[in-house]
Amino acid sequence: MLRKLFHKTDIKKILLIDPRGFGAGLNLGIGYVASALLKSNYDIKVIDCNNLPERLSQGPKLKLSGLQLGDWRVKIRRGLEWSPDAIAIAVNSFTQLAAYEVAQFCHENLGDDVLYLAGGPHLTVYKSKFMEKNHHLFDFGVIGEGEETLIDLLNNLDRPEAVKGITFWDHSQNQVVQTPDRPILLDLNALPFPNFDYFDSVNTTDGLYNYQMVSSRGCPYECVFCSLIHTKRWRARSPENVVAEIKMARQKFRAQTVTFWDDNFTLHKDRVKKICDALIAEKWDLKFSLAGVRADLVDEELVSKLKEAGCDGISMGIEEGDEEVFPFVKKGESLEQIAGAVRLVQSYKIPLSCYMITGLINSSYASFQRSLTYIEKLGVGAHWNIAFPLPLTALSDWAHENGRFLMTVEEGFRLCMTSKNPPVVFDTPEYPKEQRLKAFYVGNLRCRSYDMVVGSRSGSFVGQALDIIEAVWKYDRERLWWHFSYLFKTFFYSILNGGRIKFA
Repeated sequence: MLRKLFHKTDIKKILLIDPRGFGAGLNLGIGYVASALLKSNYDIKVIDCNNLPERLSQGPKLKLSGLQLGDWRVKIRRGLEWSPDAIAIAVNSFTQLAAYEVAQFCHENLGDDVLYLAGGPHLTVYKSKFMEKNHHLFDFGVIGEGEETLIDLLNNLDRPEAVKGITFWDHSQNQVVQTPDRPILLDLNALPFPNFDYFDSVNTTDGLYNYQMVSSRGCPYECVFCSLIHTKRWRARSPENVVAEIKMARQKFRAQTVTFWDDNFTLHKDRVKKICDALIAEKWDLKFSLAGVRADLVDEELVSKLKEAGCDGISMGIEEGDEEVFPFVKKGESLEQIAGAVRLVQSYKIPLSCYMITGLINSSYASFQRSLTYIEKLGVGAHWNIAFPLPLTALSDWAHENGRFLMTVEEGFRLCMTSKNPPVVFDTPEYPKEQRLKAFYVGNLRCRSYDMVVGSRSGSFVGQALDIIEAVWKYDRERLWWHFSYLFKTFFYSILNGGRIKFA
């Protein structure tokens, strides 16, 4: 059935790899899988191609010469010298080419007598189609949440058809096999905390300046651009469980800040209030930020508690600020609710940033301008992206019916969506490619989201500043001095604060 018939006793040592991408930060999915493997008595190592111990322990700081991650092949070769029995590679849509390069490199150095596994969002979207294209690189693909599925697979390598939630290539039949879906994990409290001790990018002696975590999974809403790759069912960890992980992070890694990467942190406000009460009672000198908050799920009591508990950053998805286009986003809230929530957060002086998308259903450059005006009146920072028709979304269906595809979605993935010269996968007669690109640059420049318009997020401050000035000269020349003075101020702010970067 496979190139080699594996048995449970064959697999002892597992190498987990996070291929290089365009953003820093530890891969939480790998952290959770690492914990599951360790609990089942496997030996593991994790190769992290996105981070350096110095940055993780000190936080982002000004780098005049740029952040040198080094050759990823050197890092992976060190892992291969450990002689693993299995190699598991994370595959994300926007960095999939790096994952394929890693898999090919491993094949060239270790051959086919190693078990090759893939997991991650891209595989979960495409499932058997992924395996059809990549069975020369991977023996198995783990679909969705991998903590239980991977252990089940390793226990049943001689009969993989009995394992739910995987896809593989049947060599005897020369065809792909996809097994039935595995039920989602309902009790998140039962999962061990993600383990970062075995990441080659983490030095436990120096610790982690920022600890990243999730307190819930899933989102029940119907936003047209969002690809719900596994389930809409929202599941949450208890306040006690969440605070216990934070306590561990402080003790083991001496974490000074925490980032919650939940898709919908505030869905159950009472749970959040209990988390805040527990943090307040601990009297820790700890700051935390929230990456996923809906405007209609905050109230004054909640914001007040967040402030008291140490919240120093909130990111809110607004997506569209034009009242004519906003209903087509299907967020299930109103622009009035969003404005009220923004003003409420601002009144408590919690830094707030927003996510915006230009090019959604029935939009135009004129609607972008109205959307930008809405954001500027609110006085809030915003990161702007160009609408990307992710598979299994209402936006994708609409784009195929009403738009013109300028490249395949796969090509768009390869070109990436949040960097200099982002891809425009589709356009419409009402909103052509050139205007979408202009909106991307003008929106991010006017909202001072400079990290969105640079060629490399790991480049030097000088190199990034030159990219910004180039974008300003082309798209926002009339505000050249406005941008230059802000960058100049930020540069000296960083020097005065030990090199730490802070864009207001």
